[in-house]
Amino acid sequence: MFHPKSICFSFSALLVIAMSWTATSFASHPYHVSYAEVEWNARTGNFEVALCVWPADLEKAISVGYEKNVDLDEIENLDELLQQLVQQQFRVVKTAVKRSVDKSSNAVNRPRKLSTKVAANQKESKLIAQPIRWVGHELSLKKAWLYFEVIGGQQAAEWEIENRIFFNLNENQENHMRFTINDRVENLQATGAAAKHTISARTKKASTKY
Repeated sequence: MFHPKSICFSFSALLVIAMSWTATSFASHPYHVSYAEVEWNARTGNFEVALCVWPADLEKAISVGYEKNVDLDEIENLDELLQQLVQQQFRVVKTAVKRSVDKSSNAVNRPRKLSTKVAANQKESKLIAQPIRWVGHELSLKKAWLYFEVIGGQQAAEWEIENRIFFNLNENQENHMRFTINDRVENLQATGAAAKHTISARTKKASTKY
């Protein structure tokens, strides 16, 4: 289990950018952005996520489900609602796994040929988002931190990351993500035109899907 504060130190640089906006900008809230610090834990195979959003956008998103305006400080089951929101809009899909190697022959073990039905089922299963384990949240006047883990899998070699936080609310929403995986750092941006990115446990850089 990771501690939320353990992955937020390097995230402070991103917050400095947000805080550099003028007080007037904060008051009018003309920008629709979120920032996420995501670190892959090689020991557990999980992605440890600290997601920072505007409380106003968070209230708006939850109000859509309630069909009325809500106050975050007055919702008793807030963690449950936040987990549901994250599960719907922050998706990680396993797209490739590590191949095992037969050391005696130094050859890659290749699976037997699958039937068309089985192959189709396995292909479809790759589209299923990895489960999320909720950790908790922190609220302040100008920012809300959401902490959770995405079960990535130690045998996974590649994942497709889809961050659609608040896309259904704001036409100009931008979701910035800072990934740390195997001591490699990648800064990604998800927009309506490019919401999906492929992250590899290997050394190659992330790719973008439109």
